[in-house]
Amino acid sequence: MTTEQAKSLTRAEEDLVAYLRAAQAVAPTARQITEGWAYTSQFDLLLREGRLFTPTPLPNEVERLHRGFCFTNAAQLADDHPIPN
Repeated sequence: MTTEQAKSLTRAEEDLVAYLRAAQAVAPTARQITEGWAYTSQFDLLLREGRLFTPTPLPNEVERLHRGFCFTNAAQLADDHPIPN
């Protein structure tokens, strides 16, 4: 995870990075999972390309989605509300 950010990491962020590093260490292979894919695992992808974000409340105009479906909800929100360039 790109942890070269200006601020220091919170305990939760440190724990997340440590978990990803430990999971990567026991990943079953050290080769490409899929032809043309540059990463050896999802953990490798997150450690090399991931970014940390500061949580903020949802804006009033954004509908709250289904509890317990964090990744699906995040993908849906990203599709529904793209960040303009």
